[in-house]
Amino acid sequence: MNHVHGFPLTEFVSTLSIMYVMHSVVNGLLALLGMGLVALKGGPANPALAGFFALIVVAGMVVMLIDFRIDAGHARFPLRQLARFTRAWRAMRSNRQLLLRLWLLMLLMAFVTVWQCRAAFDAVAVPLAWEGVFVYAAAKNLATLIGLTPGALGIVEVVSIYLGNVLGYTTADALSVQGLIRAVAIIVLLVTGPFALMYLKRRLGVKP
Repeated sequence: MNHVHGFPLTEFVSTLSIMYVMHSVVNGLLALLGMGLVALKGGPANPALAGFFALIVVAGMVVMLIDFRIDAGHARFPLRQLARFTRAWRAMRSNRQLLLRLWLLMLLMAFVTVWQCRAAFDAVAVPLAWEGVFVYAAAKNLATLIGLTPGALGIVEVVSIYLGNVLGYTTADALSVQGLIRAVAIIVLLVTGPFALMYLKRRLGVKP
């Protein structure tokens, strides 16, 4: 990566880490917003679930504020790599313009998922208000961070089924919605993947 893109691995990992933290904070806030709107409209309240989302938000903000420092004089693995990582982390945190762009990117990704879920619920004729879609989309995004299976397969489905108890849809509805979302994602990947690969090869100067 450093040879081709001039992007050292430590900077890549620090960037990805910050994006994961931002992703968690944004979706935690989105879920809290949705649950608050559900409660205001007389829907069921779930203090335990709201507390879980609040914990994610608080933990993410604390991590963003921590000033990680490791003595750069270490010469042995893995302390040397950790020192480089924390140095790159601090450099990114001090770049406010970059952080603003990343926050906006996370917001955009969250609301794209909201639109995706709204379209999926409408397509399978499952009535769910917008505030419920906020909660569903945010929980879905957070579940994808649990990388125990490829694409969090099974994990997102379990979360979707659990949310049905809160948002008022059935297990069959949950599986139908999530099945449709995955099917569309696979179709898009199969259609656009070859073109993206050809573009990448041409960008890197790889001959066929």
